[in-house]
Amino acid sequence: MSIKNICLPEKIMLLSTTPLDSFIQRFVFPVQFVLGVVGNVLIFSVLFSGTARNRANDLLSAMALADAAVLLFLLPHSLSAFHAFAFNNTFRYFYLNTKPHLAAMANWFSAAAIWFVLGVSIERLLIIKSPLRSRLYYVRLRMAGPVVAVFVATAALTGYHHVAHDCFLYRLCNDTQLYSQCFPSAFDWPLNRTNPHSHSFRLFVRTSTVINALFVVVIPIVIVALLNIALIRLLKKRSNQPLIKGSFRRSSDVAVQQNQERRVTITVCAVVSSFTLTQGPSAVIFMYELIQGKDRPGLTFYNITCLTNTLVITGKMLNVVLFCMTSGNFRRRLVAMVTNRLVKFGLVTGDTMRHKGSTSTHRTSLTATTPLHTRSFPMRPRGGSESYSNASSEKRRKFSRANTGEVYL
Repeated sequence: MSIKNICLPEKIMLLSTTPLDSFIQRFVFPVQFVLGVVGNVLIFSVLFSGTARNRANDLLSAMALADAAVLLFLLPHSLSAFHAFAFNNTFRYFYLNTKPHLAAMANWFSAAAIWFVLGVSIERLLIIKSPLRSRLYYVRLRMAGPVVAVFVATAALTGYHHVAHDCFLYRLCNDTQLYSQCFPSAFDWPLNRTNPHSHSFRLFVRTSTVINALFVVVIPIVIVALLNIALIRLLKKRSNQPLIKGSFRRSSDVAVQQNQERRVTITVCAVVSSFTLTQGPSAVIFMYELIQGKDRPGLTFYNITCLTNTLVITGKMLNVVLFCMTSGNFRRRLVAMVTNRLVKFGLVTGDTMRHKGSTSTHRTSLTATTPLHTRSFPMRPRGGSESYSNASSEKRRKFSRANTGEVYL
């Protein structure tokens, strides 16, 4: 009997791996996709504006684009869970032929986003140590080098995903059904099939899996945690430094500083916890799949994989909140940008928004480090209260920026 005459039941033709995967792709991922893409596009629009000239902001912009790209490459997998797409042969042909490569591209941009988070953490700590660093910005094109280097390096680390599986497409039921089977290229194949790949190629895939787990997940998690711990220690050390003779602080200033430190500490813990909990499990899955070897994974493994993938995507959503939305300056700049767009397209009039924005437009500058950066601590200059009261508002702002490491753009 020819294989083309075999007709498979609808249950086998479903593209979702498990019922849990189908539920996540139909009901959870669409929400994640909309919030993640819209949020990251807004982040990029605000941070990459003409006035947002700062290394950390450029890295955050690159992270936003990478996170949005991850969601875009995962979109076909979500669509495959809907019957309208799953049983459309045009979509099936595209999806079944590109599924391994779509996953590889998603892993690439996810790795790049993780490295950009690492870069932001480094830049944030350097700005806290040297506040004037943020004011010594360069031509933006120079930032293209490090950004391109991150994409090239992560492409090399994750490129093995393109060849980690061999997939075969079959035309069944008199060419009315398209069905695909995929086998891991690093291990022996089941059903008495022969894996044609050489031993060296299999070793390459296995080694790449370990290197990917280490340099894309494990090591960045450790470094990000250490950098943020160092940031908290530096802020504590700075707050405990004795004042210069003749200078003093009001009790309200001390209270504001303590509140700022408490806010920074909470946000740092949230970032580290979110980064670890959403990215770490995926490394465990990679390593387990490597150790498991030729044994075919069961339903439980597939369900766990679905959950870890959902955690990774959730992390892309949380980046929007933790790295930008917790910044008051970012929110003000975002509101100003949206308002300008609404006025430009005639959805609202300028007179309607002018009164609302009159009290806040003078503070729309953006903090480069977002949630982990401190805002200005009210402090008195060296000259005491008299010089403080006579200083212009611009001088006070400059003084505050230089002492807190805040980046105004």
